[in-house]
Amino acid sequence: MRPPSGAVQRMPSGGNGEAIFNPLRLALVGASVRSAAHSALRAGFHPLGADLFADADLKSGGPWKRIVDYPEGLARWLDTVECDGWIYTGGLENYPRQIAEMAARHPLLGCGGELLKAVRSPGKLAAVLEENGLRFPETIPLSSPLAFPDAENAERWLLKTCLGSSGGGVRSLTDFLADRSQGNPTPWAREEAPGKLPRQDGYLQQRIDGESHAGLFFAHAGQTELLGLTRQLVGETWTGAAPFQYCGSIGPPPRLPDGLLAEVERIGKVLATMFGLVGLFGVDLILAGSQVWTLEVNPRYTASAEIVERITGEPVLARHLLACRSRRGEQGDAGKQIGAFRPVRSSGCHGKAILFARQRVTIGQEFTRWALGKPYRIGWPQWADIPRPETVIQAGQPVITLFATGDSAAEVEGALRERVAQTERKLYVC
Repeated sequence: MRPPSGAVQRMPSGGNGEAIFNPLRLALVGASVRSAAHSALRAGFHPLGADLFADADLKSGGPWKRIVDYPEGLARWLDTVECDGWIYTGGLENYPRQIAEMAARHPLLGCGGELLKAVRSPGKLAAVLEENGLRFPETIPLSSPLAFPDAENAERWLLKTCLGSSGGGVRSLTDFLADRSQGNPTPWAREEAPGKLPRQDGYLQQRIDGESHAGLFFAHAGQTELLGLTRQLVGETWTGAAPFQYCGSIGPPPRLPDGLLAEVERIGKVLATMFGLVGLFGVDLILAGSQVWTLEVNPRYTASAEIVERITGEPVLARHLLACRSRRGEQGDAGKQIGAFRPVRSSGCHGKAILFARQRVTIGQEFTRWALGKPYRIGWPQWADIPRPETVIQAGQPVITLFATGDSAAEVEGALRERVAQTERKLYVC
């Protein structure tokens, strides 16, 4: 994934036309780094990375490393490469201790381990939001004696793990209790006693009925800006996703009432101020009528960020790195230049969908060639996260990411459904 021939390799300029700083050799680590790598290319950086996949659409750049012993192998890989700084992507926020250890050896351009532990704690998050008059679902740690509701009220609760990502590890408590009563296996390995809840670092959370959204925010120098809001696709059966699994984003959503949008913006400002967030961070939200509920915070480049970038045309990762380097004192007056970035909003809507395997499948050469042969503009693919030939994908695991553009959210979703169906027909015959 090298920048196109002839591309100017520098950051967007300030008002005087000078480059803000030389292009960074930016290391990316996480469960999947492809979307952040594309953002880095659009910003003029030189990305390199390691993740669980090292997909085929990363093959032309390097080094790109597939990590088998995740997440420990990420630190060992980072020790072997030369880079100006590193960021983490989805999934790695569940390992704040490892992030802290890696940050002690290499310059981290993002939120460190102690901040992660605080903002990812449901208890601390609830306290901050509620103190500021904002909504957070009732949450009960599994270690609490109150975490044993009777079966009649089970439908009010979700069972969550603190080590989940993108909806992984979320279950309806009703389904969990039904599985246990029938002796079926569950993802939760240990229990207090037969038929009771598992002993794990998890919690019960009140189920909020509404529409799932994600806000992408940017914090710098005491200011917080909502860069974009997208509707999240969650548990869509047409993608093969599990019931609570994140499987895509569509944006922008229809215009929200001013009061609702103002509350979303205030959520971002409160979180950035109270936790000391810097750069990009995402907030998962439920919009329920006239109410906004916060579910969790992801202080990093998020899954919905590339849709916000398609909507605005702005390289949001460039903003993030400027803010982080400015805070570290590496960039002089870079903070003054951040305002030079101006989004150029496109018309219509943009969306992506993640296709999950419905059965175990081995990727064939023809499927990879077919996906790589789709029309491609640097950093703006139509098919992405393309698996390499001979990759074995188990049922329920992600296969590929598809993109679509349209005049409305309904048109985009329709196009994504068609592309998913088209891809599945190719997947299971190649």
